[in-house]
Amino acid sequence: MAASSDRKVQRVLLLLSAAKAEELTQARLDEIVEAMRPAEVTLIDFDTIEDGRRILQERGQGFDCIAVGGGDGTLNSLAQALCDAARPLLVIPLGTANDLARTLALPRDAPQAAAVLHTGRVHRIDLGEVNGHLFFNVASVGLSVEIAARLAGVRKRWGIVHYVGAFILGWRARKSFRIHISCDQTSLSLRSIQVSVGNGRFHGGGLAVTQDARIDDGLLGVYALLPQPLWHLLLILPALRAGAHRSTRWITILRGRQVTLSTRRQRQINADGEIVTVTPATFKVRRGALQVIIPGE
Repeated sequence: MAASSDRKVQRVLLLLSAAKAEELTQARLDEIVEAMRPAEVTLIDFDTIEDGRRILQERGQGFDCIAVGGGDGTLNSLAQALCDAARPLLVIPLGTANDLARTLALPRDAPQAAAVLHTGRVHRIDLGEVNGHLFFNVASVGLSVEIAARLAGVRKRWGIVHYVGAFILGWRARKSFRIHISCDQTSLSLRSIQVSVGNGRFHGGGLAVTQDARIDDGLLGVYALLPQPLWHLLLILPALRAGAHRSTRWITILRGRQVTLSTRRQRQINADGEIVTVTPATFKVRRGALQVIIPGE
């Protein structure tokens, strides 16, 4: 369904966190709003995620479209409220990694992404669910949790530079662990440094979950990194970014509709950059759970 021809978008709710609104210059914010004209744009910034959810609950259904300016963590925190509002979502990429925007093939430039409101089309995507928590991109256990812990509270200030530093510190703190993975009818136990379960295609600033991962196919992609030296992980990094990695002695890949992860002791699970639950964990797909606006074909 084309947003420009099949439906006329007259009223848009643009949500920004107060911190993100403060980061943007007035000129940049004006560019984003102007790109969505002639629609009537109501800009609201919120202090806490709870405030953002409340705004969506109370006012979301009064608009034709909801635009959220922020990164993957903000979108993750608002996921259930966005589903409940039942309005098409337009992602304005203002985070550091912007993996959901990348999966949806949106322009990386925020005003250009905002303009997709009038040139794009509405499409339904899946949402992943882990122990009742929704996620767009990937939920994982292991190394990514170490990295997320080191990014908390400082990523907005330092951006990609801190991602590199957090990875180095996370790598030094990593420990391999034994994990049992069930994916549909397949079960296996192995030692790993990270297990990732993906609903979308990209995570971690552009790493692909699997070669054929999509956010609308009703499937979860699983890849487990087995213990390996840092030099080897860096060697396969280009393949991880391209989605060209295969099951080898260093990586195990699975695809299915339901996944369970269990470990001998509880381990934290990071979803879209936020720590949301612990193992044991059950992962499901909410098929076609949310409408989003993506570039036209």
